[in-house]
Amino acid sequence: MVEFLTTPAARVVLSLTAIAILVAIGYYIVRKFRDSMESEEPTANDWLAEFRRLHQAGKMSELEFRWVKKTLGEKLQQETRDSSSDG
Repeated sequence: MVEFLTTPAARVVLSLTAIAILVAIGYYIVRKFRDSMESEEPTANDWLAEFRRLHQAGKMSELEFRWVKKTLGEKLQQETRDSSSDG
């Protein structure tokens, strides 16, 4: 049996198997990492709350806040539509 494992064909098969296992593990890790990154992404509502805080602290002008509010308002409506269609 040991002599069989030293043949070139057996080495190729073992190498390809090891590579396939490493690729599968890498795919699993990347997928888990991406899933966690997507779930931590702030929503439009989170951004709006942060910009509102900046505006109230005087670090953002009224005009800038209105522009941000309009832009994020559109995204917030889209998120609301998406979440209502999901469930």
